[in-house]
Amino acid sequence: MVRQVFQCLLISALLSVLSATASRAAEPSAELVQQIVKLIGDPDREFRAAALDQVRSGIKGAAATQLFAAQLAKLDAGARWRS
Repeated sequence: MVRQVFQCLLISALLSVLSATASRAAEPSAELVQQIVKLIGDPDREFRAAALDQVRSGIKGAAATQLFAAQLAKLDAGARWRS
């Protein structure tokens, strides 16, 4: 449990740093977008929450938004409400 919380905090911090860097650029890096896509589909609720926080507040751009929206449609209903 402690390991999982630590991992989530680490991932959240890394995503925040990458997101801050991406916000200075016109479009986020493909690497950052793919990492967030991977975390959106993660079975762990905390990882999904960290990714969805970045979707809501950190990553901008029409292409990334469309990709994230497509990933949300793939989640089961329980994961959409619990994240």
